[in-house]
Amino acid sequence: MAQPNENKENDKPELAFHERNLRTSVLSLLCQEGGMPRALLSEKLRATPAMMTRCIQRLQAEGLVHNEGRSKGSGGRMCNNVALNPDAGVLVGVEYNQREITTVAVNFAGQLEKQHSFPLPEDARNGAPDKLLPAITNAIQKTFKSAAKTRPLLGIAAVDPGVIDTSTGMTVASNALPEWTQVPIRQKLHDKFRVPVHLSNTTSAILAAVDRLELQRRHADLFYLECRDGISCAIKSNGRQILGSHGMAGELTRCFVSTTAGGEYHPVYVEETFGFSAIRQRLHDAGHPAFQADTPRTDMVQNILSLAAKGDAQVAGILAETWLRLGQMCGSLANMLDPEVIVLDPHFGQADDGSLRAFEQGLKQHMISPHDEQIQTIVSALEEPAAPLGAALTLLDELIFGYGSS
Repeated sequence: MAQPNENKENDKPELAFHERNLRTSVLSLLCQEGGMPRALLSEKLRATPAMMTRCIQRLQAEGLVHNEGRSKGSGGRMCNNVALNPDAGVLVGVEYNQREITTVAVNFAGQLEKQHSFPLPEDARNGAPDKLLPAITNAIQKTFKSAAKTRPLLGIAAVDPGVIDTSTGMTVASNALPEWTQVPIRQKLHDKFRVPVHLSNTTSAILAAVDRLELQRRHADLFYLECRDGISCAIKSNGRQILGSHGMAGELTRCFVSTTAGGEYHPVYVEETFGFSAIRQRLHDAGHPAFQADTPRTDMVQNILSLAAKGDAQVAGILAETWLRLGQMCGSLANMLDPEVIVLDPHFGQADDGSLRAFEQGLKQHMISPHDEQIQTIVSALEEPAAPLGAALTLLDELIFGYGSS
C-alpha cells in the first residue's frame, strides 16, 4: 500500500497542470472581459477560492495582474477587481503602405495609449527593402519611446499590405509596394528588437479589431470584406479566425461573375475589376473631369466616395454597377461559408445609398435560401487605425497564452 506522503508526491504534477490551466484561463478571461472580483473569477472558471487566491497572488508577484477599482461581488459586498496590469509592458502595432507608416502602442491590458503617423520617405514608396525597413524600425522605436516610460517592449505586430506567408514570416508579393517582395519582415524585426513579432495582412488585422472592439466577439461565424485599392476578405469560423496553411486565406483573385447585362459569366481578376483603381480607370475612360490623366491619384478612394455621396450621377452609376457585381461574388462566398454576419469595410457607408443597395442586391441575387434571410449585413464604423490595433491585440492574445502556461 502506498504511504500518504507518496500519494501526495504523486499528486504534485497533476496539481501543477491544473494550476497552469487556471493561470492561462484567468489571464485570457481578464483579457476578454476586463477586470472583475476574485470571487467572480472563481465562479466563472469553477475554481476553489484557495486555488484562485494562489493563482492571483503568483500573477501579482510577476506583475501581470493588479487590483483595479471596486465592484459588487456575488454577496453584494464591494470587492477589489483583479485586472491585467498595464504596467507589465507595451506592444507596438505597425502598418505600412505606399503613403505612410501608422503605429499604435497598446499596453498589457489591451488599452490603446498612443498612435502616430509617419509619412513614407519618397525613396521608400516603391517598397525597396533597404529604404522601407529602416523607416519601419524608426517608426517602431519612436512609438515605443513615446509610450514606454519604464515598461519593456513585449512584442511587435506588423501589418503588411501584400500577400504574406505567416509560416515563414515573409512578404510574398505586394501590389501596393512593387519591390516589397520576398522580404523576411518577421525575422528582420526580431533581429532588430529581440521580441516576438506577429505578421498579418491588412484585412485579417482589421477583422481582429472589428471582432473585439465593435462586435464584442458575439459572433462565431463572420467574414469581413475590405474594399480599398485592393479587395480581400478575412474569415472567422466556429469562433476562430481562419488564416489558411500559410496565412493566405481570404485572398480574392480570380472568379467568375456576371459582367454583362445578359448575365453571361466571365472570369475576372477581382482587384483589377472591382477595386477603386478600376473604378477610377472607368471614370477616366468615360471622360469624367475629376479623373483625367493629370489628376493626382492622392485620396482617390475618398474622392470617388465623396462625389458619389454628393450626387454625381456618373460616379454613382459606375460605383453602383461595380458593387452590384462585387455583391454577386460575395453572395457565392456566403453560400460556402454560411456566416452569421457579413461585415463591410467602412467605405461602403461613405458612398450614396444607391451604391450600397446595389451591393446588397447583388449579394441577395447569389445567396440561396435560407442564407438570404438569415445572414445579417452591417457596415463597420470602426475608425482608423483599426489594422495595427487589431494586430497588436492578436499578438497580446498569443502572449497571454504563453505567459499563462509558463
